[in-house]
Amino acid sequence: MKSSVSTRLNLKVPLDVLEEIEKLSGPRQRSKFILEAIRDRIAVIKRERLALLMKEGYLARSDEATELAKEFEPKCRCRISNNKGKVQGCLQR
Repeated sequence: MKSSVSTRLNLKVPLDVLEEIEKLSGPRQRSKFILEAIRDRIAVIKRERLALLMKEGYLARSDEATELAKEFEPKCRCRISNNKGKVQGCLQR
């Protein structure tokens, strides 16, 4: 979300980092470059946090998901007669 209100921020960066920023950003584009880098990093952190929350949620509900999946398993194990998938007969009788 872009804001129309801006504020000044003073940063200390190592000289080698400043030199790289100036090489990559072009003339009089430092602030724009740094802002874009910060926004990109914020997006990465948010994605990582969401992925972690999703993983925790999936793990917390894994037993429930396993039980639900069992409801959709076939009731019998049928033999397949050929590679076209035709059922020859049921082994559970």
